[in-house]
This record gives sequence, C-alpha cells and structure tokens, in this order.
Amino acid sequence: MPLEFLRQIAKQGLPCTVYAPAHIDKLRVLQAAGLVTAVIPPVEEIPGGGKIHRPAQALAITDKGEEALRDELPASDGEVGQDQGVGRDSLARRAS
Repeated sequence: MPLEFLRQIAKQGLPCTVYAPAHIDKLRVLQAAGLVTAVIPPVEEIPGGGKIHRPAQALAITDKGEEALRDELPASDGEVGQDQGVGRDSLARRAS
C-alpha cells in the first residue's frame, strides 16, 4: 500500500533512493497524489520486450503527506509517531 510506503520513507529519512520497481511504482503513486516530491526517471523499453527501471529518489514529504501520516496513524503508535520528524530538515519541509 502506498501510504505504508510513505510511512517507511518517513522513518528512513530523506532524501532516499528507491531501487525496486514495485517501490518506484508506489513512489510514483505518492507523487501523483501530491504526498511527496520525487525524481522518478521514466521506464526505458529495451529491444526484446524488457524494461529498465532506473533508481528514483524521494526528496521530501509534502504538507499533504505529513497530514496523511498524522491522519492514518493512531495516537498510541509511539514508535512511528516518535520517528515522524527524524531525518527531515527544514529544507525538505519547504520543498512541499
């Protein structure tokens, strides 16, 4: 679920690089929803029907993304609640 991935990104800290195609797709959904700012290279088609997924980078969680995290998380979830602000500086917040 993309919101669960948003929670993982928030815990990890920003910026962060995303390599797995499934995670890049989730990052793409989060970006389209306005929850993160990210740099996501286009998927490249290669001869023979294959695809190349270049790494993407999550740069910041937007104000809308922060709100989604607050709304989704129960107040009793101390572990995630304590980590929400870790690793994100004012520059990342201003990018929203």
